[in-house]
Amino acid sequence: MMNFSEVLDSVPNVEQRKFLRAFNTFQADECRPVSISDLAQQLGFEVTLVELPRDVKGRLVSQAFSQNGYEIQINRNASRRQQRWTVAHEMAHFYLHTDYSDPFSEDSYRAAPGFHFYRTDELKNERQANEWAAALFFGDNALRRVWTKLDQDIESVAKAFGLNEEAIRIATKNWGVTPRANF
Repeated sequence: MMNFSEVLDSVPNVEQRKFLRAFNTFQADECRPVSISDLAQQLGFEVTLVELPRDVKGRLVSQAFSQNGYEIQINRNASRRQQRWTVAHEMAHFYLHTDYSDPFSEDSYRAAPGFHFYRTDELKNERQANEWAAALFFGDNALRRVWTKLDQDIESVAKAFGLNEEAIRIATKNWGVTPRANF
């Protein structure tokens, strides 16, 4: 499991690291979501809602006019909570996978429409992107702090992060945050 320090280390720009830190800290302190689209824009991405096949949540594509050369396209038909996770997931691909951060690389792998069989290395990349997104949202004890403040209520914690309840259930398991015993 990736930790928040590794998320920060993956971003070479010191100013951008401050944006990531503020995103993580504010959600934990205030128990309410921060705009992931604003964060992505601060990091140089264009974020757009587009029509994508139902099984495609989002994708990272070359965009010559964005600050960092990339656009994150999000499936407009996904839930708002799924869209938040997907933006973080796509940002992770940019920072973690060198072939994603090369604006001259082949787009077909990143933006392939329709059904896609994943190669072993692609599955590893998808897992890493999810770990990066999880560390962005929940790392540096953010999940534990919100979990405690909101009395371990899954629905309230999900609302505080702007994510779905399933994401919170997985996170509590992966981050070792255990629910209180019900007697």
